[in-house]
Amino acid sequence: MKKILFLLLFPVYLSAQTIPVLTQEGVAPVVTEIDSLSASELYNRTKAWIAYYYKNSNNVLAADIENEMLRINGYRESFYVVPSMFPYYYDVEYTITFEFKDGRYRYGFNVISATYKGQTNINTPDIFFKKKDGSVKKSYKKPYTDFSMSLLNLYMDHFDFITKYKKE
Repeated sequence: MKKILFLLLFPVYLSAQTIPVLTQEGVAPVVTEIDSLSASELYNRTKAWIAYYYKNSNNVLAADIENEMLRINGYRESFYVVPSMFPYYYDVEYTITFEFKDGRYRYGFNVISATYKGQTNINTPDIFFKKKDGSVKKSYKKPYTDFSMSLLNLYMDHFDFITKYKKE
């Protein structure tokens, strides 16, 4: 159901702004423009999102330069799945860096590790790109799609929160 909704809404959202995309080099950072918000407001709303989204928000905060930059170290179970007779559900440890300017912020996502049942996968998601032309290998289309969906969901959770945030 999520994928159907994603496919219906994706073209509308894509035309509105740029989203993070997984490439052979990793996840390409994006700059999101929100003209109505200052760097200070973007920074404060992102801090509020971190407190809302993560159980131990103080533990995930890796760097904090007031009104300029936030970096978090996060972890998500079942970030993507590699299908087989017995599917491999990969948990992903990641870093997100937010850099703020008036009216915009830069969102950078970096995979630290992908693990299956506690065993670290040395090959991060760039393994999806195995063809010489840089395209996704047929057998990796499902994990690539799952990874992209998880990435988009995380990005959209943040974007929706900061654009709709009302200080109580």
